[in-house]
Amino acid sequence: MSDGSAPVFDTSSLVAVLLDDDTPGLPVLFDGHVLDLTFYEAGNVLWKVHALQDRTSPEEHAEFVSLIPDLRREMVVHDLDEIGFEAVMDVATRTELTFYDAAYVVCAEDLETTLVTEDRELCEVDSTTVSTTRLRDLS
Repeated sequence: MSDGSAPVFDTSSLVAVLLDDDTPGLPVLFDGHVLDLTFYEAGNVLWKVHALQDRTSPEEHAEFVSLIPDLRREMVVHDLDEIGFEAVMDVATRTELTFYDAAYVVCAEDLETTLVTEDRELCEVDSTTVSTTRLRDLS
C-alpha cells in the first residue's frame, strides 16, 4: 500500500483546514491519504458546529458541505478492508487508542508516512513505526 510520502490526514486535521483560519489552505490536503471514515466524521463535525453550536452561517455551512465531495476526489481514500480489521484492532488494543484512531495509525504505518493530526492523544501515541505532526508543522 505504499504511495510515497504524502501524509495521512485524520478528521481533526481535515476539519481544521476547513474551519480554522490559522492552518494551511485546502491544497495541503490534495493527494493526501484519508480513511473513508474521515468524511463521515467530517460531516458530523460540520453538522455539529452549524446545527448545535451555531458557529457557521448558512452560507458558510453550504460552502463547507459542497467542498467535501470535491475534496474526496482530490485525496486518496482507504477503507477498512484495505488496511485490515485485525491490524487496527491490534493497534487499538496495544495503544489503548479508539478503533477509529488506531485505523489512522495503521494506514500511516502501512504507507510508511506521517500522520497529520490535531488530536493530542494521537500526537503522543507510543508507536515506533509512525510519526505524527500537526498541520502548523507541515512545511
